[in-house]
Amino acid sequence: MKPIATSRLKAFLEEHLGTPPHRLEVHRLLGDASDRTYYRLLLDGEKTLVLAHYRGSFTLEHHPYYTMDQLLRKLSLHTPRILGCREDEGMLLLEDMGDTTLYHLFPSLKREERESIYRRAIDILITLQTEGTKHLTPRHHAYHLAFDEEKLLEELNFFYQHYLIGLLKREIPPEDEALIRGWFTRLSRELAALPRMLCHRDYHSRNLMLKGGKIYLIDFQDARMGPYSYDLVSLLRDSYIELEEGTVEELIHYYLAHHPHFEPRRDGKRFRDEFDLMALQRNIKAMGTFAYQAVEKGNTFYLQFIPPTLRYIHQNLIRKEQWQDIRSLLSRYMEV
Repeated sequence: MKPIATSRLKAFLEEHLGTPPHRLEVHRLLGDASDRTYYRLLLDGEKTLVLAHYRGSFTLEHHPYYTMDQLLRKLSLHTPRILGCREDEGMLLLEDMGDTTLYHLFPSLKREERESIYRRAIDILITLQTEGTKHLTPRHHAYHLAFDEEKLLEELNFFYQHYLIGLLKREIPPEDEALIRGWFTRLSRELAALPRMLCHRDYHSRNLMLKGGKIYLIDFQDARMGPYSYDLVSLLRDSYIELEEGTVEELIHYYLAHHPHFEPRRDGKRFRDEFDLMALQRNIKAMGTFAYQAVEKGNTFYLQFIPPTLRYIHQNLIRKEQWQDIRSLLSRYMEV
């Protein structure tokens, strides 16, 4: 996307803030979204705002970010405030939450502080799944979207195209390709058959911001319906932060114990099986995204997160006997 002219930005800011800034600095923020670019605006060396610039025009009332923001606020969840928009130019002005994501803060936290934040994040997730699903209506884009078999399979095939073929440049014979894609289909079908709740979709450490003792949600405009385990997997099998396995187990138990739809003793084994299955799909999908960014976009930032994601996949594939055949097959082309 082409940069926005400074004169246009100043006019936009004057429209929504009353007076234009005398000095304006524009810094592009790192992101991997294909339909929008984020900028931090520094006004007169003091005040900062965030600008989301979309590829095309939009109507705010029907915009996925706006409608989901309204839903989250109805649930008393915290999001950056929308300060203004210019619909015809695809510009959305947002409160600047700073750079303190859970991802950036994690190394400096004590163990008890980390666990407290993760438990609070799970509380938010439970609210999203229960009250969020209850209040979802046809005006929300998430109401019409789901992790159905087609979507889940599309993400797995993305991995095949961009990681195995694009990044690793593997030559895979037709018989092995058919076996891999057949497993992808079975995996997608099994996950698509699970009950669906409202999912943030990217509920991980880089999208949870901490400010003033509160957790703020960002990057939620792509929300859709999916399995209970989807967002929990995103949080606990996060490519950006590797949690100790004991901590993961404790947090899964915390989720089950505090979720009104589950009871740990009754549902623990079944949910753990679902969690592992969902983690396979989610982590394989992430590998495809990281490879795509590197090969197609020239963005090598995400390559550093491939090794931990590979470890998740390896640990998951060796966890169950029924996955040994696919592990053996994939190991011919990647380290699993």
